[in-house]
Amino acid sequence: MLAQEGAIRFAVFIGVLAAMLGWEALAPRRPLLASAPLARLYRYGRNIGLAAIGTVVLRFAFPVLAVALAERMATQGFGLFNVIDLPPWLEAAIAFIVLDAVIYAQHVLFHSVPALWRFHMVHHADLDFDTTTGVRFHPVEIALSMGLKLGVVAALGAPAVAVLLFEIALNATSLFNHGNVRLPLGLDRVLRLLIVTPDMHRVHHSVVARETNRNYGFNLSVWDRLFRSYRAQPAAGHDGMTIGLSQFRTPGKLTLPWLLALPFIAGTRLYPAVPRAHLDGDNGTLLGTRTLGRLLVIAVIAAGMGLAARYRGAIEVGAIETWLAGFGALAPVLFIVAYTLGVTVFVPATLLTLAGGMLFGPIWGTVYNLAAATISATLMMLIARYVAGDIVATRTGRWMRAIMAGVNEEGWRFVFLMRLIPGIPFAVLNYALGLTRIRLVPYALATMVGMIPAAIVINYVGYAGREAALGGEAVAEKAMIGLGALAALALVTRLVIRLRRRRRASAPPAAPRETPK
Repeated sequence: MLAQEGAIRFAVFIGVLAAMLGWEALAPRRPLLASAPLARLYRYGRNIGLAAIGTVVLRFAFPVLAVALAERMATQGFGLFNVIDLPPWLEAAIAFIVLDAVIYAQHVLFHSVPALWRFHMVHHADLDFDTTTGVRFHPVEIALSMGLKLGVVAALGAPAVAVLLFEIALNATSLFNHGNVRLPLGLDRVLRLLIVTPDMHRVHHSVVARETNRNYGFNLSVWDRLFRSYRAQPAAGHDGMTIGLSQFRTPGKLTLPWLLALPFIAGTRLYPAVPRAHLDGDNGTLLGTRTLGRLLVIAVIAAGMGLAARYRGAIEVGAIETWLAGFGALAPVLFIVAYTLGVTVFVPATLLTLAGGMLFGPIWGTVYNLAAATISATLMMLIARYVAGDIVATRTGRWMRAIMAGVNEEGWRFVFLMRLIPGIPFAVLNYALGLTRIRLVPYALATMVGMIPAAIVINYVGYAGREAALGGEAVAEKAMIGLGALAALALVTRLVIRLRRRRRASAPPAAPRETPK
């Protein structure tokens, strides 16, 4: 099958394109501006012509493309999946999901960076929205996208079959979700739980900037929901919405030569979305700096596990156990003391928790980490309350109003919820809570119980990293459990935040206090 990659991809492309064009002719979702037969054929030729030029550019710009590179990586034993041993079906599934997430992130990036948006404008400048819009990309954007995919394929050591299936799916779903076709509303609601439907993606092609910068997904719809860039419907409705960009409204100018020159001669106007500046606004993606940071942490941990597994032969097996045995029963005590001293001077608690998992394993590491985190959180709270209140108030000013309000309204429940969110800076939160009126015992108990999920997960990730480095048994399974638990923790954190916001939004306003007469 891989030997016939080009023929397979071309056959699927032609088949899906023909099927979508037929479907659009039989059941169009909305009338097109280029509705006359000749105007429609001209537009089809322009969009497909761009795709053909992009294909030629790829063949000349890259000596090897994604599927061939995957085969070469397998032959040379390079990449994560060529180092660790996973079932082939699991490798293929992970590779497909990771590649789809990367394409989502790339799409966000092309909307966020003005220099990249110049090339992506070519795709959005189409005044109509149909299946041929799904292949309408500037050759430079196509080349940049291929370069990114090649890097991901090489780093993962992705199976060639998975890469081929992803490339086929990416082309097919792009043709499908750009289709000017009508789906039953019930079917659309069910389908968009998993994949991007035409009605979902049409919102992304609205002339309104706050809608253009939504619904970035191509294959799986989960990324828009996970990163809060999802919008269900356009404000004007699908029949009333305007497609395209506000600065390009003259059909006669949208010729093929003009589209090729567009990135170099036209302005970007209001459309590029700045991820952080518009985090709480209408115009822009909600993929903020903190989310990107979390993704980077997960990627670094995954890469670290892969490198540890790749070079585990250079690490002396049993060295860690021998070193710990020299301390005897004092080892956990020394660790708890070091952990407590470290976090009080703002050493990241996550790093120390990972170290606990590496040193003491999945069970005792969790126990010692939880004990150390609870002791240090209580100590910092007492320092702020009785010793350094003025300093803490000065340094945590922007945090204090929200924390004071939370403790006043919810007491220990607020502390518990904050402990379920490992992304909150540990030391800052502990010191700030020392200035509230919460009592010591409820504070300590809520802290300990609330930190249990994060302690288990982060500790296990540290343990899995050690096993990868020392060549323990079932390394791949342990690594996948650790990364899966980390992803689950991130999802639970997001759900906790969302539920808390909904509860606060639906809570009745507090009754005004009566003034004494």
